[in-house]
Amino acid sequence: MSVITQEFFLTRNQYFSLLMQNALRRRWIVFVLFFLFSALGLKAGVGSALLLFVFLSTLYLLYLIGLRWIQSNPKTYPLVFQPCHYEIDHEFFGVYLKDGSFIKVRFSHIQKIIARKEYYLFYTSPHQF
Repeated sequence: MSVITQEFFLTRNQYFSLLMQNALRRRWIVFVLFFLFSALGLKAGVGSALLLFVFLSTLYLLYLIGLRWIQSNPKTYPLVFQPCHYEIDHEFFGVYLKDGSFIKVRFSHIQKIIARKEYYLFYTSPHQF
């Protein structure tokens, strides 16, 4: 028996939001450390070193946002934004695109599944999480 979902598609803004939420949840400790070191620097009165640290941490945040924006606006790989539906059976997870192409992944190849509010993230490689 297989389960077939309704047809849907992601917009570029939804995809960007999903990528940013995932990236920020994976790197929350880095931002906590940025805040902690900035607070300690303010308390100690270290002026120029603190300004450099705040500047570099802001550059890192802008880099993270820019990288996710570039990933969410592809020019050559718009498969993510095509209307599709999913078919799930006891052995496979399939994505069927509106143009007739499909992708099938065996459940044993999925390393980790993370549930977000409306979406599920499937990782097929340990390097992705």
